[in-house]
Amino acid sequence: GAIMAVGASEPTMVATKDGHIGVKIQMQ
Repeated sequence: GAIMAVGASEPTMVATKDGHIGVKIQMQ
């Protein structure tokens, strides 16, 4: 599934192709 990020710069938990879980910071 797709992860929708709510907010401009919020840490979002994302899953990489490798299966690891990391925190993606989206700054727009």
